[in-house]
Amino acid sequence: VTVASNIGRCFRFISYPAQLVFLQKNGESGDMLMSLEIGYSAAPNNNNPRQAKPLIAPLPGSQDFAALSDGTLIMASGSRLYKFKPAKDKEWVPIADFSGYQLNTITRLEVNRDNNRIIVVN
Repeated sequence: VTVASNIGRCFRFISYPAQLVFLQKNGESGDMLMSLEIGYSAAPNNNNPRQAKPLIAPLPGSQDFAALSDGTLIMASGSRLYKFKPAKDKEWVPIADFSGYQLNTITRLEVNRDNNRIIVVN
């Protein structure tokens, strides 16, 4: 069963609740980070296919993101990192600015399993 096409290069698994988060490229209508429930209770069938739900628009010019174990998404724009927790935040919230370290264009990021280190690529 195809649940999405024309997706971005980055997707993340969030374990609770079990979901897959990915970037849906929508061209003129704007890109959107989407969430797809992947638990057994959401098993697809021909009468009830899985449907991805919109979370939030990505930051302008960005498509890579990381996910913390609590479901918080981390995304970068320029030298800044932002967070978005789906059940709590309404928009991207700035959390760090690395311009003082000559990191002016963060293009990739990753969070380690313990959620205590972030790797960024300039």
